[in-house]
Amino acid sequence: MDVEIIESAGELINVYDIEPCRYHKRGLEKSNRFYQAKIDSRYMKSGERDFTKLPNLYIITILPYDPFGENYMMYQIINQCLEVPGLEYKDGLRYIYFNTTGKKGGSPAIRELLQYFQNSTETNARSERLQRIHEHVKKVKVLPEVREEFMRLDDIIYYEREEADQNRAVQDILELLEDCGEVSEELKNKIKVQTDKKTLRRWHKLAARAESLEEFKTKM
Repeated sequence: MDVEIIESAGELINVYDIEPCRYHKRGLEKSNRFYQAKIDSRYMKSGERDFTKLPNLYIITILPYDPFGENYMMYQIINQCLEVPGLEYKDGLRYIYFNTTGKKGGSPAIRELLQYFQNSTETNARSERLQRIHEHVKKVKVLPEVREEFMRLDDIIYYEREEADQNRAVQDILELLEDCGEVSEELKNKIKVQTDKKTLRRWHKLAARAESLEEFKTKM
């Protein structure tokens, strides 16, 4: 599902870049910012000064985890004015994060689609649209260039080690906090989505010293 879709009507109007991400990625937001800049540079000719020709860009990331810990199926991010929240800022950029484990928001169609992304089997291709996608996926999978690994072995090892380290750190923090009482799902989610190693180390020390969950939440 690593796809770039170009929509045009004489002139280029919209570009949709869809990218699945199997692993917890550190700095996900800044990674997408860098990725967006690379895409934009492809659609502006060298020396071009008419920036109205730059298409609207939708960066769509599909994740098997919740990137923000709020349990939504879908997060849409746009730039806005802090002083005037309702002010329309027409930069044509939107980030969309799909969380295949989310429960809130979205729609029945989005929920069905995310279930298919999480487990892309014929059984989960329940609607006619998903059946068409599944047929296309089966055809693409047998192409020689697709059968090869997209990621180099060292990339796979790196991300798996990063994910394992993060999971271990999160589990250690939660085990310490459970000594203070029952940890809420909201607090668990906030800890689980944290990918910064320094922050996790600080939270680990805080969890070891905290005498209550309220003290931990206040100081975290």
